[in-house]
Amino acid sequence: MTAGAVSVVIVSRGRPNDLRRCLTALRYQTRRHFEVVVVTDPASMAALRADPLFPGLKAVEFDEANISAARNIGIDHAAGEILAFLDDDAIAEPPWLDRLVAPFATHDIAATAGWVRSTNGFDYRWRGDWILPWGELRAFVSDGVQVFGPEAPHPVLTIGANCAFRRAALVAIGGFDPNFRIGLDDADVNMRLTRAGQRMAIVAAAQVHHIPAAGPYRNARRVPLTLEQGGASFGWWFTKYARPEHEFAPIRRFMRDTVLANRIRRGHLDAATADRLAEGFARGFAEGRGRAPVPVSFAPVPPAFHPFPTLAVPPQHTVLSGRPWSRHRLFAEAAARAAQGEVVTVLILSPTALYHQRRYHDQGFWTQQGGLFGRSRRSDPLLRWYRFSARVARESADLAPMRLPRG
Repeated sequence: MTAGAVSVVIVSRGRPNDLRRCLTALRYQTRRHFEVVVVTDPASMAALRADPLFPGLKAVEFDEANISAARNIGIDHAAGEILAFLDDDAIAEPPWLDRLVAPFATHDIAATAGWVRSTNGFDYRWRGDWILPWGELRAFVSDGVQVFGPEAPHPVLTIGANCAFRRAALVAIGGFDPNFRIGLDDADVNMRLTRAGQRMAIVAAAQVHHIPAAGPYRNARRVPLTLEQGGASFGWWFTKYARPEHEFAPIRRFMRDTVLANRIRRGHLDAATADRLAEGFARGFAEGRGRAPVPVSFAPVPPAFHPFPTLAVPPQHTVLSGRPWSRHRLFAEAAARAAQGEVVTVLILSPTALYHQRRYHDQGFWTQQGGLFGRSRRSDPLLRWYRFSARVARESADLAPMRLPRG
């Protein structure tokens, strides 16, 4: 283990394009010294080897649909004292890693987590969760840097898409439990850390954008393709934490009558498919109840540290603004500036009241597009009159806390 060093661990399976986008964004981190460990399938491994952008990347081949087992492999290959975890379909803001690991220097904590923005780049998918004894999560909104310990009402979740741990604390509890192949893997780690007397922090400013990608368990619209492994994770949770069987009934009803019923109302599922998914959830629960503990061990001496190739130019934030007919020219300029190490956002304002959307471009820059008179802050009215220059100034000010290297 390299004292004071940080390793970022990314697990990816069957999503080479999303993985490349995630890694591209990491090149613009304001933190300059960290390594990246990718645990991925053979096809994605081949794509990484052919990509000239990421020399020095630690990549480990693993061809099994088990996120906990893959994360443990990442731990074994990471050299850092602090281990950060990022999903392959998440895009980190430039100050993300600096902000996520900063509390380890000033607080006696074992883990941190940051806020997760949703697909549109404005709303939030996650800002805090309590872990209830039977495995359900109850949302709350954190603020600033909040530290939670065993005295809290419930253990606090550090969400797997955006979290970091002291390596020693994570190894001491046995890492991730491979019986949680998908779902509840992060909740289980936090439950065990809390029971070990450890403290965790939520860091609101350490933000990533989660752009859901298709996988073996869901499609690109987050519509489930199967719920068996999710049910199995609940089954193993009930066995591991000795929860009574009757507590599963409301979880099963919520999945059937709320989650799946909402998908039917939106036209994403038909009733027969929803019934099949609900039956699979219950079947998985029964299978998970019968699982036996899986031993986990880690190498006594971590490998050498391999710095990730961040861009050498100190980051600064540039906003390029224009109308839709200027998009091609602005994107070309943004790509050129990004190649030189600048953190760039292209702001496209149409003469409409369209809602604003934020995206990350494969060529290394950000975009924000919407109507000159449309809503960006979700507290805004649906229509508000602006001069072009005034709207650019306001949006630039809103972007600054996320994109600037300090703060």
